[in-house]
Amino acid sequence: MRPIDPQLAARLDQAIAQLERAAELQKQLGELTAEGAAAEGLIGVEGGPSGHPTSLTIDPRAMRMDSTSLSEAILAAIGSARDQLYQRLGGLTGSAPRGLDVPSLLSGRTSPALGSSEGGDPGAAIRQAIEKLRKMRG
Repeated sequence: MRPIDPQLAARLDQAIAQLERAAELQKQLGELTAEGAAAEGLIGVEGGPSGHPTSLTIDPRAMRMDSTSLSEAILAAIGSARDQLYQRLGGLTGSAPRGLDVPSLLSGRTSPALGSSEGGDPGAAIRQAIEKLRKMRG
């Protein structure tokens, strides 16, 4: 086997490092959660990385509220959770490799250049790309 060109080796190392950072970011994004509350804590919402609520808790005392106030409180709790999620996202994505498609990482999709993830594992395509580059590197 012929030795690899040093410039090509450096580029491969750089690509591998960027993909490894992307994989770590995708893992952190997948674990991201946020909480929101309203009506003095009578309404609680939890949300996941997609920004959609994953749970809603309504204290029985909140049922004394009229329907308009209750719906406004639920929306306020959702908004509070969403705002917290966006703050946490900003903290994570500030260190993302330039050009990385963060919305795709959040949804579990990958770039067409990486191929699609299989078996419901959003990180599989990134890991496969890293492995291919390592084999090319030698």
